[in-house]
Parts: sequence; structure tokens; C-alpha cells
Amino acid sequence: MNPVSSRPFGTLPDGSSANLYTLFNKNGVSATVTDYGATLVGLMAPGRGGESCDIIVGYFNVESYAKSNFYMGATIGRFGNRIANGKFELNGKSYNLDCNNGPNHLHGGLEGFDQRLWKAKMADDERAAVTMTLVSEDGDQGYPGRVEVELRYELDDNNCLHCDIKATSDQATPISMTNHAYFNLAGDGPIDDHLLQMSCDQYTPYDENCIPTGEIASVENTPFDFRKAKTLGQDIDSEHPQIQIGAGFDHNFVSKSDGKEIVDIAVLSLPSSGRQLRIASNAPGAQLYTANYLDGSLTGKGQSHLRRTAVCVEPQHFPDSPNKPDFPNCILQPGESYEHSMRFYVERC
Repeated sequence: MNPVSSRPFGTLPDGSSANLYTLFNKNGVSATVTDYGATLVGLMAPGRGGESCDIIVGYFNVESYAKSNFYMGATIGRFGNRIANGKFELNGKSYNLDCNNGPNHLHGGLEGFDQRLWKAKMADDERAAVTMTLVSEDGDQGYPGRVEVELRYELDDNNCLHCDIKATSDQATPISMTNHAYFNLAGDGPIDDHLLQMSCDQYTPYDENCIPTGEIASVENTPFDFRKAKTLGQDIDSEHPQIQIGAGFDHNFVSKSDGKEIVDIAVLSLPSSGRQLRIASNAPGAQLYTANYLDGSLTGKGQSHLRRTAVCVEPQHFPDSPNKPDFPNCILQPGESYEHSMRFYVERC
């Protein structure tokens, strides 16, 4: 069997056509991605009895993805998460970005990478892989520099989905790309009984606009302590001020990666299903988001996307890094290469 197949995935408002690519491995695990937004559409994971379930919350066609404003499964760029007031300074020059999240710039702006039709090419060897490319011109959404991006999805026979992103720019520019997959290890329903363990000792507290204060705080004795596995529901409605700001979990955690080494960030499991997902990355941070703002306004894959029926773990640079010089550097310089690697391991528990 060919390890990659493709089929039409629908038509976008401008009349262009999107395609869906399915990656297969020898164990019966499969992943589906589309060239619209370089989006992860599905990931089939076997359960305790061998039955498979799609653990990605999303849609069955590209028309629904184009209407959605929840970034489901999308590749986020140029900059994932929030930039305060849609402004930053770089090399003595001020830049103004879209403010598409209250007073903030979010996930690349009004027309971020999640809303672009990428160029896709299936692997011509025996690998279950597809490579997607995108060019973001100078001034795109207010950002400086012409950025060329290459993203490769590959599913290996160890049941690991690789997502490797590379980018170059002809001018200095902030960049922090991630995948915004929404996970539910039962396929649908509340995620309160999902167990989460995160290899993170610290997180970045927010102000009232969900912008980091600049503090890097310990998770000790807070609802953000996932160093030992606990259910998401245990502290999701805590009276802790940070939980109240985010209406649940919507915070950046500090990874133990040095920026090059791929390290485990999170293990999400649902014992009743026998499914487990392990997430690793070389990014300095990861956003934990418990779908606090899904509102049931859109449906997909036979379900309404209701509040807290999915969880996201998004490897990334810290939010508002362009305005926080003490945070890890997020500026891509000409002649350098941005390289972000994410791993999603389908496992059993």
C-alpha cells in the first residue's frame, strides 16, 4: 500500500481547491493533513481493544475550516499567541500589526498562515510524508521581511507524527510557529477526566489582557503544577487569579529544551480508552489551552464543538516575546534558519 494518498478536500471562497493527504504506517495508525493552513485534520489512534478513534477535533471539509476562527489543527504563523497592542520595535523601527484579539495581535493576524493555501508535495520515496511550502512577503500582516517556510509532516512506524518547520528571512523578523491541534482521546465529549502530565517547573503569569507580565513563576502550589499527572478537571475552575483570567487553562509553560534538543513536554492520557499522546518539541515554551472559548457555534465530524471538549498543547516561543527582552530570543536574522520540530507519539496507557 502506498504510504501517502490524496483526495480533494473542498473549495475555498476564492474558488481555489484544497487537498487532503493521508499518511499511513504499518501499524494501522494514520494522519490526515490539508494544504489549507498546513492543517492537521485527523490522527487515528488505537484504543485498549484495538479500536481506532480520531483524536483530532475538527471538520470534514475545507469550507468549515475556512469559516472557523478557532485555528483547529492549523499551522500558526508568523507568530503564535499574543503580541501586546499589536506593536513591537526591532532595530530602532516600530511595527504595527493587526489587533484581532481585543487589544492584542493573535496567531499571525487577520490573515495568518492558518488561512493560506500552501503548496504541497507528497514524498516520492517510501516514506509516509508530505512537504508544504509558503512564502510570506515583506509587510505581510505588518511583519518585516520576506519569509520562506517549509513544513514537513511524516508518520513513522513507531507511531510518531513528525512536524518539522524551517524558515528563512531576508530581514530580521519575529517568528514563532506552532501547530494548534485540539485533542480529545475519546473523540468527543468533555475533557475533564483526561490526565495531563507536563515536564515544566515554571509558567508565565498573565495580566488582565492575557499578556505575560514578564515574570517566570514556579508552578509549585498552584493549579499549574502538572509535574505529576492529574485530571484537567481537578483545577480547571480554581479560584486562582490566573485561572480566572484565562477562564480555565490558557497559559504558557516553560520547556526544558535548550532550543535545539527535542524534549518531552506533555503526556495526555485517558485510561478509560487506553489511549495516550506524548508531545515533544525543541521550543522554549508550550501553551496549554483547554478550549475555554469554544461555544458550539460550529459543528464538525458529527459533533458540536462545545466548551472544554478538547485540549491543546502548542509548543512555541513565549507570548509577547518581541516586547520582552528577557524572554528567549524569537528574532530570526537574515542568514539564519528557524527550525522548530514537534513530535506527537500515539501510545497506549
